[in-house]
Formats: sequence, structure tokens, C-alpha cells
Amino acid sequence: MAPVTAEPDTRAFSMSDPHEIRLRLWHDIADRLEAEINRRRRKSRKSTEAVGNSVQPSRTPDPEVAKRRSIVKSNSTKSAAELCKLFDYHNVLTLASWEAEASVKGWAEAYRNRKLRPSIQSLITRDKKASAKSE
Repeated sequence: MAPVTAEPDTRAFSMSDPHEIRLRLWHDIADRLEAEINRRRRKSRKSTEAVGNSVQPSRTPDPEVAKRRSIVKSNSTKSAAELCKLFDYHNVLTLASWEAEASVKGWAEAYRNRKLRPSIQSLITRDKKASAKSE
């Protein structure tokens, strides 16, 4: 895009109708200025949207996750196996993907499954770290 100037190019004028030519050139300048203003507005809007999207949107917490985390927080010294028994006692739902993958019916049974044990341990570890930070 050519740089915007305040005065139209004098080489473009002819003696046939200089007023019409000058008006056309000024309209072209106005169109380019409007396009530049719109481009800058879109750019600033995108940058503010990008800043807004970098923060996680607030959402309502899952009650099952909140229940699980409160149990972990109040029993942080217990092992993962003991916490799984507590989750079953307090009727904390397991993840649906675990039930579909390994057809388990509770936390203790899922913990006994060798495939699911590492993910359960990491989940409990993350909950313990989160509860330690909030104290």
C-alpha cells in the first residue's frame, strides 16, 4: 500500500478537469485512511481478545471434583489406596472413561487395575499439591 499523503500527487492533474481529478484523488485518500483505521481497530481488537483468552475463563467447578479435592485435603497424609477407599465411601464418581476402558465400578477397583493406577496416583498427587498451595 502506498503511503498516505496529505496532498494528492500534482503529476496526476491535467488541464481537462482539474477539479474532478482532485476530488477523485481526495476520495481515494479518504478510502485509504478509512481502511487503515479499520485495520488498526481490528488489530487492537485481536490483541485485546488474545490477552483476554490467555486467562482461563471462570467456570463452575464440577461438584465431584470438589468433593474429591476436599477429601484429599482433609486426608493428605493417607496413601492413594486409602484415599480411593474414602472416595468410594463418600460416593465420589469415577471418570466415565475409566469405566468404559476397564469396566471398573469404583475407585478402589480402579486403583487395583494396573492400567489405571498411574493416572489415579497422578490425579491424587495433583490434588495434594493444590491443597498444599491453598493452605
